[in-house]
Amino acid sequence: MQSIDADIEYKRAKVIKQNATQRNGIFDTYQNKIDAIITSPPYLCMIDYTYGQRLSYLWLFPEMMSDDYTNEIGSRPSRSKKNAVEKYYSDMRNFFRNASTVIKTGGLLCMVLGEPNAKKYRDLDIIDELFAIANQEGFDFIWSNKRTVQWSRDASISNFDTETISVHRKS
Repeated sequence: MQSIDADIEYKRAKVIKQNATQRNGIFDTYQNKIDAIITSPPYLCMIDYTYGQRLSYLWLFPEMMSDDYTNEIGSRPSRSKKNAVEKYYSDMRNFFRNASTVIKTGGLLCMVLGEPNAKKYRDLDIIDELFAIANQEGFDFIWSNKRTVQWSRDASISNFDTETISVHRKS
């Protein structure tokens, strides 16, 4: 087994804040250069991620909060819009397309995905639809596992019961 120098690997790692649905120069700069993307894309109409991180925004990126909130994928406020599901799938397709641009052939896309319990969305097969979109954008399914989410707070306010962890390889 080859030993890995953690300090060297840590220095090689790079975290980039980027709207993954919008194409810009960063995707050209890193075209076919990324080994893996590990992410938990937004869950459809369940969580306000930007608002939930408002203190971090106010401290680190106060000028970005308003735009990020407006452009958030699948945000909770969007649940009342007629085209919420279509917009979510469109935004996720753009994410998969852009991820495919930067990940090397054979590289991995690892995700944690959730499905809402709301009556309006309960009968949709969101995970399978996202897997199909990922496949259409160049990612082969490798593995997934559905797990129960344990809530430490009042379980009556939870918006989902399970998450699906999945791994896909860029073909």
